Amino acid sequence: MKRYFLIIFSFALLLVNASAFAQDSVPKDSPERIPLELMMVYCMSSVIAGDDAAHVAEMGKLYELPAANAAAFLKGDEGRVFASPKDVSKAVLVVPENTKLGCSVLIRALDFDTFWTIADYWYGPESPFKVVSEKSDENSREKILKADIKGSLTLIVRARKIAEGGQIQGQIVAARTRD
Repeated sequence: MKRYFLIIFSFALLLVNASAFAQDSVPKDSPERIPLELMMVYCMSSVIAGDDAAHVAEMGKLYELPAANAAAFLKGDEGRVFASPKDVSKAVLVVPENTKLGCSVLIRALDFDTFWTIADYWYGPESPFKVVSEKSDENSREKILKADIKGSLTLIVRARKIAEGGQIQGQIVAARTRD
């Protein structure tokens, strides 16, 4: 349990430092921070600690979507879906059932440039993550990053400039992987 709190504290410290950086270029109350905070605080810290992200989300008092609403995000898989109390409609934390190996944040709407300004800083050269691949075109951008944090951790960050027909506009996935 002590190890878990040290990991959470480390990510909270990174979150505070990232927030301080982005104050000049991104407003403190920018909704693009919400999905990145969900990833750092609830998903990534759980994956690193080997804890259940759903348990951490419950402890953090995130709002759990009813099963009927969660089904839209789970696409037939078993799991649980949580929303940030800051903005229930902005982004959701998706936690697959019976796994401590990964989770994701799905983003319904975002400002593409603001989102990437924050993501590029949080997962930039000063972070433990190294870019494995990056691709972009006029409509989207994707980065795959890896870090050696208590084993191999893969992070996928992707976003589209425009979400069409109710599609998800962005996604961040964190998972334990084998090299």
